[in-house]
Amino acid sequence: MKLLSAGIITSGEEIDFRAGEEVELLPGFEVQQNGILTVTIQDCILAGIINEAKIKE
Repeated sequence: MKLLSAGIITSGEEIDFRAGEEVELLPGFEVQQNGILTVTIQDCILAGIINEAKIKE
């Protein structure tokens, strides 16, 4: 799975992008000062199992 974004992460915002193969940050993408972007490339099946376990906690 591929994730594309041209968004803006504003100050104080925390965003987590997860994709199976690739995250492409397009022209205009921006993380403003004090914004946090975390990018995880992870097998989609494994990510689903991890997310399911977190929901059950």
